[in-house]
Parts: sequence; structure tokens; C-alpha cells
Amino acid sequence: MRRTKPAQDKGVSVSRHADPAEDKNRINGFDLSKPRIRFDRIGQIEQINPAAAELFDRSPLSMLGQPLSRYLVRHDAEEFLHHLLRCRMLEKKVETELHLKSGAGEKVPIRLSSVCVATSTARVRFRYQTTIIDLREAE
Repeated sequence: MRRTKPAQDKGVSVSRHADPAEDKNRINGFDLSKPRIRFDRIGQIEQINPAAAELFDRSPLSMLGQPLSRYLVRHDAEEFLHHLLRCRMLEKKVETELHLKSGAGEKVPIRLSSVCVATSTARVRFRYQTTIIDLREAE
């Protein structure tokens, strides 16, 4: 994996909407040592930590602003849209099993575990904080 910024080496997340108070080792109680990602209501990546980007074999900065579906195997893109729809329906917790495509072309089974979090900005009311569980480790 190529290096991006020294901050990423310390486990600090990278965010499109930088809020210095949030970009510490925790975001709204989320432990950043586990693969975490935050996407908006249409599935664009707003925040990703190094552990999550490593699963995709990409740098966190290269993934910001990109749709998460871009990094999933083609046949799982529709399932991810259903995941987003369930998130928008404000279900408390949404879990979906998908396959990501790593930078090396490997098909990796994962589970997205998303929770809807209200925001303090008037422009965006909800974001979805997601833990990515590598299902290869669960086997």
C-alpha cells in the first residue's frame, strides 16, 4: 500500500469534511482501529480509516468522494443499493454481506454493519457509519 500522509500511519481517519474535533482516534464513539467507513445517503465515501482502506489495497485519500460500489464486485452493486435504501429507511442497524475487489484483484467476502447517525449540520441530516468485517477472518 502506498503511503499518503504521516497522520494515517497513526490510525487517524481521512475525511472529506474535515472536522478537527472528529479526526482523532474516535469518531462519535467509533473505534478507528477497526475497518471503519462513513458514507453519505448515496453511498459516496466521506470518511475512511487506514484499516478499511487496507482491505481494499488502496490509500484512504484515493477513496474519498468515490462511490463505495466502485470497490465492490459488479454483481454486489445492486445489493449495496438495497443496503443504502434500508439505511435511508432509518433502520437502527443494517447488515449486508458483499464482496469487495481489492487493488490486487482479489474477491474478499465482507459484511457491512451500518448505523445511521444524525449530524449537527443542517445541510446533511444523516450519515452512515459502517464497520467492515472481513469474513475471511470469521472462517
